Amino acid sequence: MNHDNELRDPQLTSLLRNERRDVPQSWIDDALSVPEHVSLPQDTDPWLVTFAPHLGVLPGAVDDGFDRRRLERNLRRGLASGTLKVFDYAEVIDSVEGLRSGKRAAPCAFVGWDNTPRRGRKGVIITGGTPQAFGVDLRRCSELARDWDPQEPLVFINAWNEWAEGCHLEPDQRFGTAFLEQIRSATRSRV
Repeated sequence: MNHDNELRDPQLTSLLRNERRDVPQSWIDDALSVPEHVSLPQDTDPWLVTFAPHLGVLPGAVDDGFDRRRLERNLRRGLASGTLKVFDYAEVIDSVEGLRSGKRAAPCAFVGWDNTPRRGRKGVIITGGTPQAFGVDLRRCSELARDWDPQEPLVFINAWNEWAEGCHLEPDQRFGTAFLEQIRSATRSRV
């Protein structure tokens, strides 16, 4: 691992260390690093190259405290919580578009997010992560990957089986194999 590219965001580093106290420090250090063989555009912020849905760019996503504006926003969604962070899938995609298209974040498609099983009322939920929405985002990530490197485009997908984060491609009772079918469709069409 190239530790010159370590994640520098102290809030996110603290969050990782506090949330996973059972994980050895060396594992956290490696997770906060970009592998040496990954080539990033020169102006890329290494901390943005993560395989989570770039939660740090969402307003208040890493702030666990009570927030009145968050409460008002959640009440409009029918949730009585000033700590739970809820975002729409399309809102998240829009918020990372500038990072992705500006080559500051690796093209990474994701199926959804809900880490409330681990974090409870301090969790982050991304609603509206349907196979169709994922397919549209995956195709956009494919375009961006070809812009980054036409010879060897690389798209990241989060994640195969992150059940505790509500982020899984693995077939389930709700969507069956629909997320996997989106991948097959996107790779066949080469959009």
